[in-house]
Amino acid sequence: LKQKEHFKKIENRDSRRSKSLRGDHPTGKDLLGVLDEAHAIADIISFKDLQLPFVVGIIGGWGSGKSFTYNLIRERLIEIQQIDLTDENFKKKFPYVGHIFLVKFDVWTFAKGNLWSSLMYRILTDLNDQLNLEETITQEFIERGVSVLQLMEDLTTSGERKYLEK
Repeated sequence: LKQKEHFKKIENRDSRRSKSLRGDHPTGKDLLGVLDEAHAIADIISFKDLQLPFVVGIIGGWGSGKSFTYNLIRERLIEIQQIDLTDENFKKKFPYVGHIFLVKFDVWTFAKGNLWSSLMYRILTDLNDQLNLEETITQEFIERGVSVLQLMEDLTTSGERKYLEK
């Protein structure tokens, strides 16, 4: 009898628990309602008339949507890079720069090490990878809407980049 009462208490306690939480996903449907803001940030940092240098940091607690917002911004930057600029008249009116360097520094990954040297390493590595890729593809591809940011995402290893260089 005592065991049955004990299991009933556990069942009652389990029924009061919150149901499964939505996962912390860096991509997917915009349940946070930040799409417009993320696109606005991407547009602003892409405008030709923006005074450089310019840096954007996304700061927040764990699970607050930093990676999700970053990915929305990156997706919009890729959309901008994929616009065909082969028409010279359209190219002259195009409000965005054609070249954007994007560096993602995840502080959680480097929290136990030297943060400043890790940040510099990430900046230099990402810039080097993007510059090497841009040397490999021609300006014609970029003008036709090949996104360097998308290629960087698709080509995730140095071996794949070496293959592309060939």
